[in-house]
Amino acid sequence: MSQNDFVIANADGATYRADVNSALQALASTSLGTTAPTTKYQGQQWIDSSGSPWVLKLWDGADWIEIGEIDTAANTFRPRLARGHIAGLGLTNNAVDADHDIDIAVGEARDATDATDMSLSSTLTKRIDAAWAVGSGAGGMDTGTVANDTVYAVWLIKRTDTGVVDALFSTSFASPTMPTSYDRKRLIGAVVTDGAANIIAFTQVGDYFRFTGDVLSDVLDSTITSQAFEIAALSVPPDSIAHVYGYLENTTGTSGSGFLVIRTNGAADDALGYENWARVETGSTFDVVSGIGQVLVDGSSQVQYAAIEADGAATVRIRTLGFWMPKRSDP
Repeated sequence: MSQNDFVIANADGATYRADVNSALQALASTSLGTTAPTTKYQGQQWIDSSGSPWVLKLWDGADWIEIGEIDTAANTFRPRLARGHIAGLGLTNNAVDADHDIDIAVGEARDATDATDMSLSSTLTKRIDAAWAVGSGAGGMDTGTVANDTVYAVWLIKRTDTGVVDALFSTSFASPTMPTSYDRKRLIGAVVTDGAANIIAFTQVGDYFRFTGDVLSDVLDSTITSQAFEIAALSVPPDSIAHVYGYLENTTGTSGSGFLVIRTNGAADDALGYENWARVETGSTFDVVSGIGQVLVDGSSQVQYAAIEADGAATVRIRTLGFWMPKRSDP
C-alpha cells in the first residue's frame, strides 16, 4: 500500500524526510491499495487493487467515481464503459452440440446496475443441459434442469472480487439464481427450447433473434368468439417485440370480409378498426387472411388477438418467427 494523508507534520529531520517520501510515493503510485485512502481530497485519484483487474477511481467530494480498469496481466487500460453499453457478445448455436450449447462472442458490456464493466476476451461456450460451473464448455443452468418448450434468458455474470466473467441460463429475466460470489449481471440474449428440450436454431443480428430451425406455432384456435379479444403467450422473452405471422382461415363461411388483429396485451386497438393486423374485403367469399408484422409482448410474453367470424368456422394461427430484445441494449 502506498498511501499518505499528505499532511507533513513538524518533526525531526529523519521523521520529516520519511513523511515526505511516503507522500511522494503515494502520489507516484496514485495511492495504490486494497482500501480507499483514509484522508481524501476532492479530485484525488486512487487505484483500487482489491480485485482483478485494478480499478482507477476519482473522489468527487462525496464518492469514489470509477474511471477505468487496469489489467495487470494484459498490461492494458480500459476506460469505464457508458451506462447501458454493449458491444459484441453475440450468441450462436455451437457447431459441435447445437442442441444444447451456445457460443458467446468476444465483447463487452456495462452491468445492469451501472456498477462495473464486464468483458470477454475469447469465445465462451455454455451448456444448457448441465448445472452451472465456471468456464468455457461447462454447464450453464442456474437451477433445475432444462425443460421442453421454454424461453431462457442468457445472462453475462461477473464476480468483482476476482474479475472472472462467465454466463448463465435462467428462466428468470429479472432475478436469476447467481452462483456463489457472482454479484453482477447483464441480460445479453435468449434461447428457446423445443418439445425435446433442444435449443431451437437461431441467428442473431444486433438485438434481433430469428428462429432458423423452426417456426413456432404458438396459437391454433378454432373456437374463437367473433370480434372478442383473447390472450395468448408467445415463445419470446417478456417485454420483447415479437416477429409473427398471423393467419385467419374460414373455408366454410360466405362472408366477403375478414379481419385479424394482434395487439399488445391491454392496448386499446379496435377489433375492427384501422389497427387491424390483416384485413381483406372482397366481393365474394374469402378463405384466408394473413400478414407478417411486429407486436410488443407484455411482461408475461402475452399478446391479444381477435378476428371476425360472421359465419362459418374461423381458425386463427399465430406463428412466431423471432423477436427483438430492447432490454438487451437498454437494461
